[in-house]
Amino acid sequence: MKEYSEKERLFHKLNLIFPNEKDRSEVISVLNEYGKEEHEQEPDRVKLAILKISDNTIGSVKENTICAKQDFRDTLVAAEYPNQSKKWSMPSSPKKQKLIKKDKLQYENWLLND
Repeated sequence: MKEYSEKERLFHKLNLIFPNEKDRSEVISVLNEYGKEEHEQEPDRVKLAILKISDNTIGSVKENTICAKQDFRDTLVAAEYPNQSKKWSMPSSPKKQKLIKKDKLQYENWLLND
């Protein structure tokens, strides 16, 4: 199976979630607001995260982009670690390992879902 860069995945997901060219163009414009400032790290990863948690609506993309610009870590946690984040303080255990695997599987399935 071919490996894709985050940028390739980002554009693939954009095309799937926003098939209408006008909507997609607006979403790209909104997402491109993230990554302009020095403290806004990992722009492609964060933009993917914004898409994942945005309920497939332009308004939600706008809201989540604003949040990511304030603290990108919150966006990554919501998208990539939704189950673990509710149990951060849980000591390492088989139950915590299940949460880690569940989050990873959920995110990978979202990325690969066509």
